[in-house]
Formats: sequence, C-alpha cells, structure tokens
Amino acid sequence: MKVFIKIIALLLLGVIGCSKAPLPTETTDNPEIIELSKLYITAMQDDGQPINEAKVFMNGNQIGVTPLEYQLEDEGICAIRIQKEHFLVHSQSVEIMRAKSVYVEAVMHRIPENKGQLLITVDQDSSEIQVNDMAGVMIHQRLGKETAVVLTSSGYFINITKKGFQPLSRATRVIEDSVTIENLQLKPLSTTESPQISLEVTDSALVNHPVLVNWQSSNATRVDIDYIDNPGLNGKREIIFTTAGKRIITATAYNNSMTGSASDTVIVYSPDPINPVFPSLTLTVTPKVVNTGEPVNVQWQTDGTQVIIDQGIGIRGREGNEEKIFSTPGMKILTAIAYNKDGLTRTTKDSVYVKRVAGQSPEITIQVTDSALINEPIQIEWQSTNAQRVDIDYLGSVGLNGKSEIRFDTPGSRIVTATAYNANGQKSVQDTVIVYLKKDPIHVACGYKIGAFHPTIKQIEKNAASVSINQPGRYKVTAEVEYDSGDEQKNESFYLAVRNSDKNVQWPSDPNVGQYKVVADDPGPAHTTQREAGIFYFSSGVNTFELYHYVTISQQYPQFVVGSLITGAESLRILSFEIQYLGK
Repeated sequence: MKVFIKIIALLLLGVIGCSKAPLPTETTDNPEIIELSKLYITAMQDDGQPINEAKVFMNGNQIGVTPLEYQLEDEGICAIRIQKEHFLVHSQSVEIMRAKSVYVEAVMHRIPENKGQLLITVDQDSSEIQVNDMAGVMIHQRLGKETAVVLTSSGYFINITKKGFQPLSRATRVIEDSVTIENLQLKPLSTTESPQISLEVTDSALVNHPVLVNWQSSNATRVDIDYIDNPGLNGKREIIFTTAGKRIITATAYNNSMTGSASDTVIVYSPDPINPVFPSLTLTVTPKVVNTGEPVNVQWQTDGTQVIIDQGIGIRGREGNEEKIFSTPGMKILTAIAYNKDGLTRTTKDSVYVKRVAGQSPEITIQVTDSALINEPIQIEWQSTNAQRVDIDYLGSVGLNGKSEIRFDTPGSRIVTATAYNANGQKSVQDTVIVYLKKDPIHVACGYKIGAFHPTIKQIEKNAASVSINQPGRYKVTAEVEYDSGDEQKNESFYLAVRNSDKNVQWPSDPNVGQYKVVADDPGPAHTTQREAGIFYFSSGVNTFELYHYVTISQQYPQFVVGSLITGAESLRILSFEIQYLGK
C-alpha cells in the first residue's frame, strides 16, 4: 500500500540569524541614520511561470512566502531556502550588505515522475553521509553537512559517521512527489568512556562447515574481528575453517581514545565417516492451545553441543526453556536442530495452535498500479488478516487475499477502496490510479550518424533532432535505426538524452545501466529497424535530442561491449524518432 504521508521538516541551512556585523547607532555627538537593506525573492517554474505562496526560510526560520519583500537589519551571509509542494527545494546563500537590496530569482524544478526528494542535514562539518536501500546497498554518499538526492518512493536507511562522535543511523521513507527532510544531530563520544563489545561464536563445527560469529558494540567508531574483513559495528557473519583445531576469535572495538575487546572459542573437528553418532534431541511446547498474546513454554534438551530453534528463538545451549509469544493466530510449528562435535545433526518438531482473541478488528492492505492508458490492465493486489469478508471497488466481494486486473475506457483519476469485515467491525484502505488518454505518436526526422572511432563521424551529436511539445509529460521514445555494416561491426550501440526548453538535460526514467538507457547493437545483416530508446520527460516548448555513441561510457559500463574493447569505426545512423505520450 502506498502511504501518502507528507513529512514536513525544517531544513537547517545555518544558525539562527545572519553572521552579524555591527551597524552604526545614534549617539548624542554624531547621530546617524541607519540605512536598512531589503531582500526581494521570487520563484518561477522551468517555463517562466511564477510560483506564488512558496515558503521562504532564512537560516531555518520562515520569513514569508513568494513573492516576498523583506526588510533586513543585519549584515553577513545568510542561507535562503524556498519550498513548495511538488517541487524540489531551492537553497542558496546570499550576502547581506548595508543599504543594498538583494534579489533572489529562484527557478524551481518539479519533482521527477514517480520520485521524491530526500534532504539530509547534519549539525557537524565533514560528516560522512550515506544513504542505503532496504537491502543495505549504498546508493548515495557525501562528505559535508548537507546532501540532497532524488529517489524512488521507498524506505531507506541513513548512516552518519564522524570521528569523535557516536555513529547515527536513521530509517526514513521517501514519498512520491514529496520532499522528506531529515535534520540530524551527532552526539560526541565521551573521551573517558571506553568502547564495549560482545562476541558470540558457535561452540564447535566440522571442517569446511560454517561457523556463525555474532557481535554487538557500543560507543565505538570501528570494530576489527579475526578472520572477518570490514565487519561493521554490529552484525553476524559466517566463516569456514579448512583444517581441524581450536580457534580463538577476538573482536576489538575502537573509539577516538580507547579500545575494548572480547574473545570466544570454536573447536573445529574432522568428521568420523565410519561410525557416525547423531545427537539426541527433545523439544516440547506447552500448552498446545493458546490465545494470541499469551505465552507458550518451549523446552529442549540434547547431548550435542548446541540447538537452533526457529520462530525467532535462534541458537541455544544443550538444554533450557523459555517463553514465546505469538501475535497472529494459526498453527505454529517450531523446528529444532541439534548439532554435535562432529557436525552431525538431528531435527525434531512440535507445535501450538494460537487462537484469535475475540474483539480483534480486521486489517487490510491494497496496492494498485499507479497509472495506465485507457483499456490497459490495472493490477490490484490485497492482503487481509482477521477478516471474514473483503469488498473492493470495481471487483465486488473477493477472496481474503489475492490479485486481480481491471480496465477503464475513459481517462481520469480513480480511487480504489478495499474494505475488510469481521464480527468486530470493518477496516477500509484506498489507493489511486490515473488513467491517461492515448495520443497519436509524434514523428521527428533525424538523419544523423555517429561512430566510435571514425575519421569523419563524431561520437556525440548534441543537436540530433528537435520537437516542439504542447503537452508536457513522460514520452516513450522509439528510434528508427539504420545498421549499415551487418555483423562486420558488432558495437553499433547508442544512448540518448533530451535537453528540455529550459536547457536542463533529462536522462531516461527506465535506465538499464547507470543513468543511461543503452540501445545495444542489433546483430544480423545490414538492416533498418525500430528500437525502444527510453522514457523521457519532455517540457513545454522545444526539446532537443542528444545522440551519444556507447563508446563514450563503454569503459565505465562494459556490459554491452561485444568482444574486447571497442577500437573500430562502429558507426550507425538514426533516421527518425517516434515519441508516444504516456502521461504526466
């Protein structure tokens, strides 16, 4: 379900007030008239249309809305930020001088289609700012106090590090067509408090079998662990030993002035293939029936070295018992695996039935395709819990969970509502789909030829073709390509950019490598064919195609190179472009 939550926060671009210089004041001996300055701020769109009612902030404090005339009393450098819904934040620094007016004409760009903006500020200079996706992959990094990045609507993790300060992690969510602002403050490390670290290692394992290492640290800026590269401040990792023996594994935590360490031991055995002895194992779960939220007792025992139990319990010793609480109803099966010193295992299971507590309301989520053309399929997916019936607009009564498709034969915005019912009440959620009217494609003549290494043909043509657009929005570009060499040249590949009427370059919204949509060589004899070249945003007015040969990025992104490095002519001609309107 897409949750449209606008996160509005102040972007702190400076300290409160400008950096001050004293102004002359009246005295009885030499009275003066203080000459004040004025700040004039206007905002406009890419096409020159004015933007009114945009909020204006000076050093983090709102001083009005555009168009703005503001009287200044201080001198110095001030940070100006201008913010308007659906637009990227505009920020700049201005110098205020006595008796001199300052004019700020801000050109504000719309947030790209299906994207949102994430602004991060930190209260310390030279902070390392990282943005990771939900899988932990770093997608943005910058050193400083502030960064801004345009991202797809999703959840992200922010990680801030700076020597002498405690590392800071923050989960955030970027919302489509909105600006998410995170103002973060770092806490200094205590120079007298040593870093702490705990380490837990599998007691024993077979040769060439994984050994699990689990560690947690606090008040640390760096952690080193034997046998593990770049472990991070907290985590889990598996290592494998190829020879038998006793291994002592040490973890050391560091901060700006002190260190702390912890050690644990693993015994690595060679298996006995002749007389294998499997461990014994018992697992008992009581009682056998409980309500949601009530505890069950899980008890286990083995003559092996350790036990691993699922359902969130994890690695445990040879025997023990503990309570487990289930928050959702249904049959819950617990599986335990016992290990011995030879790495041999035994598995057993037990179960408990968890009943739904009377009075629980139903829950439901729904996700609908964002946009589609008239008569194109629109997918609806829903999930419910504690429900006895589910109704969905345009579908009627449906199953408790599932997927389905609908189509609309007229354009417009539709709100799709899903409602779940049970004896205790009902719960409704909504999602929106925009249906666009299909328009006739626009054909644009080209005729330019580009080559990789050719004595007369350029690698880049920045004025390959132009088209005047009345309806701004997303367009699918199809190129008519002439491959004139057949398979004699195997790297006749290219990519496009579109320069809008405001001279800003637009890269495709459906790239296949980096920010580019590479149209790879089409093998076979000499021929002419239609090739999809990307989806671009075209603004009102004249938009220009920029045509690039793939060789310009082939060393950075060699995925589409056929054979070894590109060294020959490798030329191709674009005869025309066809652009199909997809919507805003």
